[in-house]
Amino acid sequence: MDDTSDIQVLSSVEAVRKRPGMYIGDVTDGSGLRHMFLEVFSNAVDAVFGMPDGRIDVLSVFPEVIIRDNGSGIPFDTPHPTLPDINERSIAIARAYFETLHYGSTLTGHAPHFHMGHLFGVGLPVVNALSETFSVKSWYKGKLWYCEYEKGVCVKVPVIKETGTGVGTEISFCPDPEIFETINNSREFWEEDVRNAAYLCPKISYSYLEEEYYSESGLSDLISDLSPRFSMRQSVSDFYVDLAIGGKAEAVEWMSWVNGTKTPQHGSHVTAVKQALKNMDLSPSKVLIHVIGKTPKFAGPTRGEFCAPDLVEPLVIEILNKFQQEKLS
Repeated sequence: MDDTSDIQVLSSVEAVRKRPGMYIGDVTDGSGLRHMFLEVFSNAVDAVFGMPDGRIDVLSVFPEVIIRDNGSGIPFDTPHPTLPDINERSIAIARAYFETLHYGSTLTGHAPHFHMGHLFGVGLPVVNALSETFSVKSWYKGKLWYCEYEKGVCVKVPVIKETGTGVGTEISFCPDPEIFETINNSREFWEEDVRNAAYLCPKISYSYLEEEYYSESGLSDLISDLSPRFSMRQSVSDFYVDLAIGGKAEAVEWMSWVNGTKTPQHGSHVTAVKQALKNMDLSPSKVLIHVIGKTPKFAGPTRGEFCAPDLVEPLVIEILNKFQQEKLS
């Protein structure tokens, strides 16, 4: 019989803190910290995407990261479907969102879900576990809820701090110096991610410290200095497509995203554009395409290549139709 006396069963928090690299990558070069920042930032994008006058503010990056949105808030008072005691249910569903690994993409289960930057999502419980302190303030149905954690352990259960007409959620976390070699982030450390988000998810107001970012037209705003230009923003099949083509050159610079995530190996969305370009008599210098879908599929676990073969033909047709209309107008 095998000796199993040395087998150690870890809690979720212990597992994350023991092997943080499995969840967020390198904890020595700053990339792990960026992963944590983008996880919280992506949740803020989820909260305001599609709403009028959406806003996300990065209020601080050191020593505490503070990100605020003006979304509809976290449903702290929504009963948990599996706990029998109603008093436990009232706080457990929100706590599961911050404490339970793989609980779900979003608390409400809505789609699409964004992962801003070139990363896979790990959820707020990982950020919580790797933070010295982690706190949440959230307005929901006229009540401001507050809860607090230390190294992933709840030290202040969700309580109602006040009532009123406030909106939105504010998440604060201090990366744990026991985990990270450095937690002193320069001003520019994540500013580019916020700037890019303004074009990938336009018509949302963003701020990074005191700098404001906003785009009305998405990717086409990034090629406004190029000529000739062609752009298209519309639904195609089950996806929303933002395409911008500009300039003229023998070699093309391709940039592609799906739900905010870079796809360096491209995939079906780029395949469609390449096919369309053969019929458009264009040799652009730059092509940018962002596809947003409820349940996008990828060719591998790193999300580097978008896999939607059924999108290729209808996207080619829509691109050519839109191009023909602009030529005739």
